Amino acid sequence: MEEGTVRRCPIWLRVCHPNKLGSCATGVSLTFIITIILLVLMAFSHGDDSGTLQLVSVVFRHGDRSPTETYPTDPHKDDSLWPDGWGALNKKGKMQMFKLGKLFKKRYLGFLSRLYSPKEMHMESSADETCLMSAELVLAGLYPPRGHQVWNPELNWQPIPVHSMPILQDKVNLDNAELYSYLTEKTGKDIDSILEVEYLYNTLEIEERNGLPLPEWTKTVYPGKMKYLASLSLALFTHNDIMRRLNGGPVFILTANFMNTGIRCYYTMSSVRPFS
Repeated sequence: MEEGTVRRCPIWLRVCHPNKLGSCATGVSLTFIITIILLVLMAFSHGDDSGTLQLVSVVFRHGDRSPTETYPTDPHKDDSLWPDGWGALNKKGKMQMFKLGKLFKKRYLGFLSRLYSPKEMHMESSADETCLMSAELVLAGLYPPRGHQVWNPELNWQPIPVHSMPILQDKVNLDNAELYSYLTEKTGKDIDSILEVEYLYNTLEIEERNGLPLPEWTKTVYPGKMKYLASLSLALFTHNDIMRRLNGGPVFILTANFMNTGIRCYYTMSSVRPFS
């Protein structure tokens, strides 16, 4: 490579939704906090390129949101407590994602251009609304319009495509009849699977995180038993080699293809590929 030439290869980013148990049902998507994995791949450098940034892959979770659903006896089920709607990003979550985009911009200053280019950026997301919105907000932080990209002087934003990935949903039933019966009685909602336990756990966790007092009946099961089953609900999708291949394989293949492209360094490929 000629001196002073910058070789650009893809940066791949993805936003995962842990609750929908879809294409991102891996260890990255099992946490309940925003997780950022920065894979700075420099091993493919050759010759004079040694020590230069070649590839970056980023996986992140959606921002803070309201509970996706409630239960009949939930003391915090009033719609007024969740003005953005059920399962929607709240103001905090929106700002988290916007600041994350600005953080990426600062972190990769010099590798990323100041102006958005489809040859440099490719954002992917699961088909969940919170993930899609999170991806859009990250892009808004990354690429405020500049120069010729300013299309509305009253709006510091520009449209950037987000490529959606399909969500796979499944339910796994286990023999936890006693707990299911207890939760059904206390919530007024039919709880008959670990997936339903996971959803209820998420609701209670979000309410607790927002400083709302939980009902007395939750003390015997939350987090305790419910946390275990909620984690198991996610883990079942990767509990053996076959499931790990089925759920993690497609993402792994995409990542491998991305890396191979980076080695060949096609100039027609995007330099940044986020996953939401």
